[in-house]
Amino acid sequence: MEPPASEEPIRGAAEQSLRIVRECGIESRDHRPRIKISEDTRQRSSQLLEEVGIDKSNRWITLNPFSRWRYKEWKYEKWLEIIEWLRDQYDIVTVIVGAPAEREKADYIAAQCRGSIFNLAGKTQLDELAGILSLSRFHIGVDSAAPHIAAAMGTPTAIIYGPSSWFDWAPLGEEHIVIAPDYDCAPCHKKGCNGKGWSRCLEELSVDTVKQVLEGRINRFVIGSRNH
Repeated sequence: MEPPASEEPIRGAAEQSLRIVRECGIESRDHRPRIKISEDTRQRSSQLLEEVGIDKSNRWITLNPFSRWRYKEWKYEKWLEIIEWLRDQYDIVTVIVGAPAEREKADYIAAQCRGSIFNLAGKTQLDELAGILSLSRFHIGVDSAAPHIAAAMGTPTAIIYGPSSWFDWAPLGEEHIVIAPDYDCAPCHKKGCNGKGWSRCLEELSVDTVKQVLEGRINRFVIGSRNH
């Protein structure tokens, strides 16, 4: 779903920091973060992709379904449906990225897929992750660090939000979209429902809802454009 209209400007994660430095008299005309990587980092990132079997002939996107907090995550089984839909409908390969601590969870997801996924979780340095995200045509994920790195690298994103506020943290720009459950209580800013560590709004967010949002983005940024 598109973020609802608001009389206040959407702040985004970068704006949270900019508001602090403005108090010191420092202003920025550009409120979108930018990350620059070296040519060496770009080459190492490309080599990592080649080592797992990705080359320029592949149509691929990146996915990080993990958060430090489980109550921000969508069910892995639902991500499996999205990964296989991308393969069957669009011939798109998914590259999972993540931290070393997320490797086991990424292995679980990869083991359930039928040849449509490559797993780089835990295999990249932070700069290499930025490099891989810069080469990705599109990034999908939950409220975590990876979508913000992708956005800072100029890669379009789709981010699932539940109890945390897209209004305060989602990347700015029409190339980025939020997928949020249609619940009056969301965002609640709590650590799951009744503090139990899981969020009903995300548990009940349907695969069809996510597909409907992703479809136009896939056609625009993956099918309709070349890798940047």
